[in-house]
Amino acid sequence: MFTYILAGLLIFHGLVHILGFLIFFEITEVDTLQYSTKVLGGRFDIGKFGMRVLGVIWLLILIIMVASGIGLLLGTSWWFTLALWSTAASTVVTILGWPDTKFGLLINVLVFILLFLGNSQGWY
Repeated sequence: MFTYILAGLLIFHGLVHILGFLIFFEITEVDTLQYSTKVLGGRFDIGKFGMRVLGVIWLLILIIMVASGIGLLLGTSWWFTLALWSTAASTVVTILGWPDTKFGLLINVLVFILLFLGNSQGWY
Protein backbone atom coordinates (compact mmCIF):
# COMPACT_ATOMS: atom_id res chain seq x y z
CA MET A 1 0.00 0.00 0.00
CA PHE A 2 2.79 2.43 0.95
CA THR A 3 4.50 1.72 -2.36
CA TYR A 4 1.42 2.79 -4.32
CA ILE A 5 0.93 5.95 -2.26
CA LEU A 6 4.54 7.07 -2.65
CA ALA A 7 4.66 6.12 -6.35
CA GLY A 8 1.44 8.04 -6.97
CA LEU A 9 2.78 11.06 -5.13
CA LEU A 10 6.04 10.99 -7.10
CA ILE A 11 4.24 10.65 -10.43
CA PHE A 12 1.63 13.30 -9.64
CA HIS A 13 4.16 15.77 -8.26
CA GLY A 14 6.41 15.15 -11.24
CA LEU A 15 3.57 15.84 -13.66
CA VAL A 16 2.80 19.13 -11.92
CA HIS A 17 6.28 20.27 -12.95
CA ILE A 18 4.96 20.64 -16.51
CA LEU A 19 3.53 23.96 -15.32
CA GLY A 20 7.01 25.40 -14.80
CA PHE A 21 8.04 24.39 -18.29
CA LEU A 22 4.86 25.72 -19.94
CA ILE A 23 4.90 29.01 -18.04
CA PHE A 24 8.62 29.73 -18.41
CA PHE A 25 8.39 29.07 -22.15
CA GLU A 26 5.31 31.33 -22.23
CA ILE A 27 3.15 28.58 -23.70
CA THR A 28 0.38 29.03 -21.15
CA GLU A 29 -0.65 31.20 -18.24
CA VAL A 30 -1.82 30.09 -14.81
CA ASP A 31 -3.38 32.48 -12.30
CA THR A 32 -1.30 31.19 -9.39
CA LEU A 33 2.02 31.05 -11.29
CA GLN A 34 2.72 34.21 -13.23
CA TYR A 35 5.55 34.49 -15.76
CA SER A 36 8.38 36.64 -14.55
CA THR A 37 12.09 36.78 -15.18
CA LYS A 38 12.70 37.22 -11.47
CA VAL A 39 13.44 34.50 -8.93
CA LEU A 40 13.62 34.24 -5.14
CA GLY A 41 10.58 36.36 -4.52
CA GLY A 42 11.54 38.93 -7.15
CA ARG A 43 15.01 39.56 -5.73
CA PHE A 44 17.03 38.49 -8.80
CA ASP A 45 16.28 39.02 -12.48
CA ILE A 46 17.72 36.15 -14.56
CA GLY A 47 16.25 37.33 -17.85
CA LYS A 48 14.27 35.49 -20.49
CA PHE A 49 17.11 33.07 -21.32
CA GLY A 50 17.50 32.22 -17.63
CA MET A 51 13.79 31.46 -17.42
CA ARG A 52 14.03 29.17 -20.45
CA VAL A 53 16.87 27.27 -18.77
CA LEU A 54 14.78 27.04 -15.62
CA GLY A 55 11.85 25.77 -17.69
CA VAL A 56 14.02 22.99 -19.14
CA ILE A 57 15.11 22.08 -15.61
CA TRP A 58 11.45 21.83 -14.55
CA LEU A 59 10.83 19.53 -17.53
CA LEU A 60 13.82 17.32 -16.62
CA ILE A 61 12.58 17.07 -13.04
CA LEU A 62 9.20 15.96 -14.38
CA ILE A 63 10.81 13.16 -16.37
CA ILE A 64 13.09 11.98 -13.58
CA MET A 65 10.43 12.16 -10.86
CA VAL A 66 7.87 10.27 -12.93
CA ALA A 67 10.53 7.69 -13.82
CA SER A 68 11.31 7.22 -10.12
CA GLY A 69 7.63 6.60 -9.35
CA ILE A 70 7.36 4.09 -12.17
CA GLY A 71 10.62 2.51 -11.04
CA LEU A 72 9.21 2.11 -7.54
CA LEU A 73 6.12 0.36 -8.92
CA LEU A 74 8.33 -1.95 -10.99
CA GLY A 75 10.61 -2.73 -8.04
CA THR A 76 13.79 -1.44 -9.69
CA SER A 77 17.00 -0.86 -7.75
CA TRP A 78 17.48 2.71 -9.02
CA TRP A 79 14.14 4.35 -8.18
CA PHE A 80 15.21 5.57 -4.72
CA THR A 81 18.24 7.44 -6.05
CA LEU A 82 16.15 9.09 -8.76
CA ALA A 83 13.48 10.00 -6.22
CA LEU A 84 16.04 11.64 -3.91
CA TRP A 85 17.74 13.60 -6.69
CA SER A 86 14.53 14.72 -8.37
CA THR A 87 13.01 15.80 -5.06
CA ALA A 88 16.18 17.73 -4.17
CA ALA A 89 16.13 19.44 -7.58
CA SER A 90 12.42 20.14 -7.21
CA THR A 91 13.13 21.75 -3.84
CA VAL A 92 15.71 24.05 -5.43
CA VAL A 93 13.39 25.20 -8.22
CA THR A 94 10.48 25.69 -5.82
CA ILE A 95 12.71 27.85 -3.62
CA LEU A 96 13.66 29.87 -6.71
CA GLY A 97 9.95 30.29 -7.51
CA TRP A 98 9.02 31.33 -3.97
CA PRO A 99 6.37 32.39 -2.96
CA ASP A 100 4.32 31.14 -5.94
CA THR A 101 5.61 27.60 -5.47
CA LYS A 102 5.24 27.27 -1.70
CA PHE A 103 2.76 24.39 -2.00
CA GLY A 104 5.26 22.44 -4.11
CA LEU A 105 7.87 22.98 -1.42
CA LEU A 106 5.53 21.43 1.14
CA ILE A 107 5.00 18.43 -1.14
CA ASN A 108 8.78 18.04 -1.47
CA VAL A 109 9.14 18.01 2.32
CA LEU A 110 6.41 15.34 2.50
CA VAL A 111 8.16 13.25 -0.18
CA PHE A 112 11.49 13.49 1.70
CA ILE A 113 9.79 12.40 4.92
CA LEU A 114 8.14 9.44 3.20
CA LEU A 115 11.36 8.44 1.46
CA PHE A 116 13.43 8.45 4.63
CA LEU A 117 10.72 7.02 6.87
CA GLY A 118 9.93 4.26 4.40
CA ASN A 119 13.62 3.48 3.96
CA SER A 120 14.23 3.27 7.71
CA GLN A 121 11.13 1.11 8.23
CA GLY A 122 11.83 -1.19 5.28
CA TRP A 123 8.48 -0.41 3.62
CA TYR A 124 9.87 -0.98 0.16
